[in-house]
Amino acid sequence: MRILISTGEVSGDIAGGLVAKSLLVRAPGAELFGIGGSRLAAAGVEILRQTNHLGCVGFTETFSAIPALAGAFRGLSRAVLERRPQAALLIGNDLFNCLLARWLRRAGVRTVCYFPPQVWLWRSLARPIGASYDAVLTSFPEEDAVYRARGARAHFVGHYLCDRLPALDAATRAAARAGFGLGAAETVVALLPGSRTIEVRELGPILIAAAAQLLAGDPGLRFLLPLAEPRFAAEIEALVARHPFAGRLTIVADSQRAFAAADLALMASGTASLEATLLGVPMVLLYRLSRVTMAAVGLIRALGLIDAESVGLPNLLTGAALVPELRQGNATAQRLADTARALLDDPGRRAATCAALDRVRPLLARDGTIDRVADCLLAHAEGLPWPATDEVAAAATPELLPSWSHG
Repeated sequence: MRILISTGEVSGDIAGGLVAKSLLVRAPGAELFGIGGSRLAAAGVEILRQTNHLGCVGFTETFSAIPALAGAFRGLSRAVLERRPQAALLIGNDLFNCLLARWLRRAGVRTVCYFPPQVWLWRSLARPIGASYDAVLTSFPEEDAVYRARGARAHFVGHYLCDRLPALDAATRAAARAGFGLGAAETVVALLPGSRTIEVRELGPILIAAAAQLLAGDPGLRFLLPLAEPRFAAEIEALVARHPFAGRLTIVADSQRAFAAADLALMASGTASLEATLLGVPMVLLYRLSRVTMAAVGLIRALGLIDAESVGLPNLLTGAALVPELRQGNATAQRLADTARALLDDPGRRAATCAALDRVRPLLARDGTIDRVADCLLAHAEGLPWPATDEVAAAATPELLPSWSHG
């Protein structure tokens, strides 16, 4: 059995690596190949081209990646025609994987989409997106409702992070702090500039400058900065060296342990915000795109094709402003430092935020998500129906969904 896996950024590489491990347990002789990064490779996938560095958001931001993505497409198409995989798993990387899926289906390869284009941005295109795949595996209940309503063969499998990130308890928090050499009474702030190159370059300086301002006002603060990829180390270290942190900022490798130790997280909006949500960590989100992209988004929203103005997953999933979002012109070091200081100075507000974030896990939790994805892919590779009887997630009911997801 041969299976193709296609990812285009760090979050997809992580999820794909987990699915690949599950696949090889279920089908030890399976041949896995595709495009992605180090997590896929470590899981036993033959990587034809590294693509983690190509992840981007926005319109103008995507232009610089087009030549590399075109090269990846050509390489994959040649490999498909030579190896003839029975099925393909396409994770995230919205436009690229939609186009690839349509080509694969014409080539006779069954296609499974995992982490489809998110409906709060792409709802108006949910019908053609869904038609690109033999199955669409959704991690958020509103995605399931929207894609199903538009004819997609969608299945709500839950979010795998719910399986991997149990709610924090005092012992886990203490162990995480001890592992970083932090005292129980110290105030700790996690800084996450994102996993895409454009995010690190745009938001990294803002996060680090804000941290320096916070430290100037409270020299007792401690900062943890997890790196999404080792390739960002030199750039981040150079940014940190511009400010007098005097050993109060530590660059680390594990975002989840950093969250476990933190009182507050300042971060780029993305999958990491869901990690923080499931671990009950208050946060401030940053989001910044080019002026051309934002002008295009404004036009699309004016035409009624985008419903949600919010970008943060905890806010989108609950339909409430649970955590502050600093977007575009508001995403400055001064505004971020002021917002963070207000939260650090108000333990009651942080506690209320933690309690509100607990509302998210029940929306997303389904045991064995990764194994369910692997089972779906193997069934499609063997030409079998999956699931045997169609599953409709109890969570994907109108009364549990934010109002913007209906219709």
